[in-house]
Amino acid sequence: MNERDCQQDVKTAQHEIVDGEHRMPPQAVRASNADPTCRFPARVTSCYQQFRVPPPTLSPLDDRVAVAGQIRPADLDDLARQGFRAVVNNRPDGEAMFGQPSTAELRRAAEAAGLVFLDLPFSGPNATPDQVRAFRHLMATTEGPVLVYCKSGMRSAFLWGTALLAAGASLEQVLGAALNAGQNLEPLAGVMTSLAEASR
Repeated sequence: MNERDCQQDVKTAQHEIVDGEHRMPPQAVRASNADPTCRFPARVTSCYQQFRVPPPTLSPLDDRVAVAGQIRPADLDDLARQGFRAVVNNRPDGEAMFGQPSTAELRRAAEAAGLVFLDLPFSGPNATPDQVRAFRHLMATTEGPVLVYCKSGMRSAFLWGTALLAAGASLEQVLGAALNAGQNLEPLAGVMTSLAEASR
């Protein structure tokens, strides 16, 4: 199957790829009165697995930490070649019905690429003090760049910002650096401050 066949299969099945996941577009739902969360055909599934999703966008938060949305096992070798030394996952397994690699798959790929893999999953801004401490410990004991990822990068930026606050950085510094990376943490400033205090 080539890439053209792949795209035709997606069209025929009335699904499209959105953020790396197959979804039924709104016009197909309206035309067929179908369930937009229905399971798509096995051929489309194999098609999705055959062609690699574009690599994630990496947004630097500071001189050591970059944030990204969902990464995939095939990305880990590239990250290692770019000089990253560790990867931190902030996304729980099973958030997406399709297209989300398991933590076990990502850990295997990271370790095969020579990367440290730290699993710190949480939902919303609900990180724990222990998770903040674990992230700070990783930063203190690992040399070189670190990639932190979740679905969109927001949770990962939140964890990074909270860890910096716990280490003594100013809230203004954290919010400004996050905004430069495309992450607006200002609505979470109070939660970050409280969590940072609990993490010291």
